[in-house]
Amino acid sequence: GQWEYVAVGLVLFALAGLAGYRFSDRVALRVDGWINPWSEAADRSFQIVQSLLAFGAGGVFGQGLGLGSPTYIPAVHTDFVFAAIGEEFGLVGTLVVVALYGILMLRGFRIAVRATRPFERFLAAGLTAGLVIQAWVIMAGNAKLAPIAGVTLPFVSYGGSSILTSFIALGLLIRASSAQVQTQRMPLNQLGDQPLIHLASVLTAALVLLAATCGYWAVVSAKPLSARDDNPRRVLYEQRIIRGRILDRDGAVLADVETADDGAISRRYPIPEAAPAIGYASLRYGTGGIEAACDAELRGEAGRSVWQVAGDDLLHRLPQGHDVQLTLDASLQAQAQQALANQAGAIVLLDATSGEIMALASSPTFDPEQLDETWGELSQDPTAPLVNRATHGLYQPGAAIQTIVLAEALDEGIANLAAPATNATATLSVDGTLLGCSATLSEAHTLADAYAAACPAPLADLGEQLGAAGLEKAIERWALTITPPPLEIPTAAADWTTETLTTAIALRAEAIGQGQLTVSPLQMALVAGTLANRGEMPAPRLVLRLEDAEGNWHKSPSAGEPRPVIAPGDARRLLEAWQRYGDNVAAHWGVAVAGEGQPPHVWFLGVAPADAPRYAVAVILEHPANSESAIGIGTALLRAALVP
Repeated sequence: GQWEYVAVGLVLFALAGLAGYRFSDRVALRVDGWINPWSEAADRSFQIVQSLLAFGAGGVFGQGLGLGSPTYIPAVHTDFVFAAIGEEFGLVGTLVVVALYGILMLRGFRIAVRATRPFERFLAAGLTAGLVIQAWVIMAGNAKLAPIAGVTLPFVSYGGSSILTSFIALGLLIRASSAQVQTQRMPLNQLGDQPLIHLASVLTAALVLLAATCGYWAVVSAKPLSARDDNPRRVLYEQRIIRGRILDRDGAVLADVETADDGAISRRYPIPEAAPAIGYASLRYGTGGIEAACDAELRGEAGRSVWQVAGDDLLHRLPQGHDVQLTLDASLQAQAQQALANQAGAIVLLDATSGEIMALASSPTFDPEQLDETWGELSQDPTAPLVNRATHGLYQPGAAIQTIVLAEALDEGIANLAAPATNATATLSVDGTLLGCSATLSEAHTLADAYAAACPAPLADLGEQLGAAGLEKAIERWALTITPPPLEIPTAAADWTTETLTTAIALRAEAIGQGQLTVSPLQMALVAGTLANRGEMPAPRLVLRLEDAEGNWHKSPSAGEPRPVIAPGDARRLLEAWQRYGDNVAAHWGVAVAGEGQPPHVWFLGVAPADAPRYAVAVILEHPANSESAIGIGTALLRAALVP
């Protein structure tokens, strides 16, 4: 009952601990792992981190007897059996264990204070304190409340001598208890032994603190712990989830799951040409594309109420994945992707009236089924096959910008498509390359003729007349900068300003698509779609319908809204100027110089049917050997889209 002895003991204990930390690598390792285990979670702190992950995996009610994965913790049967209890029986199980040691402490100290001889009193108190302190030290170490110590959990951990000595101590307590004559039951706090009451209070507070710490890891930190990349239980959980299917607009399967004989589930992609839109789902590298955008739906986690989530967690039921139907047409997607074989570039085909994307191709690409095996090669490939060029490829627009500049000039009243075009056949020099018309003009030609032939000189003149403010207005009108096009998957837009448009040369270069502005194939497909849709830019969409938990289908909301861009009359006049390819395709194509000494990129914008357009396409080919190859690709895809 003399506190000075306690104070001296604590000081000596602190000094011993400091000396151990300074001179013992083992002690220093355990203290460092206690203070900050996360910095070396895969190395020196692996044990304690896996212990905490086990508490988080157990949650409130645990995984169930034999259903957890405590074997991920080294020496789990000796040093970390308390963490194993937390994983399989949850917070409820750990609180029961802590409570049992609390009962052991209470009964042991009652034996001590009721003892009639000093020897029995000190023996009972010492045995009780020893058992409870030992239990607290190892349980606190498991829960990161104290540095881990190499002691066993009495009566629970595996160990020959440990279990023997624990039961010997328990037998001595029983013997001391049986020798007492209990004529009257009295509360512990009325027995008059204050030192033992103080010790019991301290140990009780320690057990309460331990229980609260277990609650923190099992409840408050459960989700962050389960989401850690170094949590092996996360992989096991993901392997058991049956993701929903991804279907094309007609029900063709684009992504599905396959279950092996041993129960392992793997993702399958029957049409690998759809990879630029579908993306991938990998346990090692995460998700991309639609697999990422619709991950909650495909995993079956979308739309669940709080009560459903709680019930599934309680019964350890895995969510059932829901199917997702896309706007893609599998045959058109395959045709578009195959058209880019051995040719870098991208294609976007969409329904101009609804904004539904029918094909989204990018080359070079990847096989999503082989992603885990080829990731290292793909990520180091200088041709960037993992980049979706259709949505993230940013190119100088070259001749493709002529529609935007001419539309602004028509709106401002400084251009007339029927007026003669002066200096139309003149060539302009860009990075050592002479740019001229893409087609031959007759001797008497109008501005419409020059536009149809993608002649750069008249557009350069219009750009100079519009000035920096006019070009900025035009580019903002068509939403080509700052804000990426709204879509279910990520898209890109250039960060462009007029700061460099201070000279006539800069204005002329920007007006022919050879300035600072860069655009994506998706943006150019929306430009063509705007003309086809009578001047209203459609809202692009990739997801058509979503399946709910009852198997019912619901239309997916679009990521954006259609918006008017130019007057319907201007849209009609611009389309009338486009070249005709056969009876049903109208198109505008030209080049964009991209690098000195290299063949230019080729842009192709087309619509079909020409007289009442419904479909729009944008094709970009990087440095093709034949500039006119884009015409064949674009027209063939539009004609295929017209086939019922």
